[in-house]
Amino acid sequence: IQILPHGEIAQKLIGDSEHRIINSKATVIKCYEDGKRRILYSNGNVCEIKNNKAINTNNRGNCVEKDLTTGEITPLKPIPITVQTDTESQCKTLIREDGVLNLKYPNNTSLTIHEDTTKIYTYAKDDNDNVHYLIEHNDFATVNVYVSGDKREYEGDVLLTELARKSIDGIVYSADGKEVI
Repeated sequence: IQILPHGEIAQKLIGDSEHRIINSKATVIKCYEDGKRRILYSNGNVCEIKNNKAINTNNRGNCVEKDLTTGEITPLKPIPITVQTDTESQCKTLIREDGVLNLKYPNNTSLTIHEDTTKIYTYAKDDNDNVHYLIEHNDFATVNVYVSGDKREYEGDVLLTELARKSIDGIVYSADGKEVI
């Protein structure tokens, strides 16, 4: 676990060459050894970048490929989705065939589960327009992100303790490589 200079959190399993970064909008950026990047958004959108091509899939299954050198955009075949609304709870469920599930509740709270089992909870804005995100994955420490305008805050010592508990060596590192705990 490492806290990067701009507040992003880098997570990596010991012995694994792949890692992930969580940014201030609760976006998870998965980085692979071959240079591929897979970006998981809280609303269910996914972007995969490899060899100067980006394939973007929105939460409704619409896909486009963008050439990052020329800017040319090519529509791709959409990914089929199923949308259902529970009549009692009014919870809206969206399931895409690529394994992304999004639940949206009437109070504007949502849960997105990506194909790699990354869960991103988005809580409804409070009275001051603050947003709270919770990012979970079985292999990584849980991360709470609080966004107030352009500011990002973590849960303080509770978060750092949780990061250390779930990190393999029990240590959290700052951007300059020094131990935080």
